[in-house]
Amino acid sequence: MQAPGLLARGSRRATLADGSIVALDVYRATVQWNGQKRRVLVLQAEGGSLVGMSLLYGNRVVLDVVEGGEVLIEPLPRTH
Repeated sequence: MQAPGLLARGSRRATLADGSIVALDVYRATVQWNGQKRRVLVLQAEGGSLVGMSLLYGNRVVLDVVEGGEVLIEPLPRTH
């Protein structure tokens, strides 16, 4: 299924948490992140939306690990 409004970039093999390997469609997108536009690759998979670790790098992530729990993502202070 084509992701609406995204530029298709082929497919990529990915390893899931259970160790199985699947082929996922890959798209190019631009997201607004911490007040700036960033170009990212989007891998289409079934289930809920996920954010990759490379996008989260440089941020503090706090999770309330319960159904419907809050997720807080905030930039870490720059050290340089």
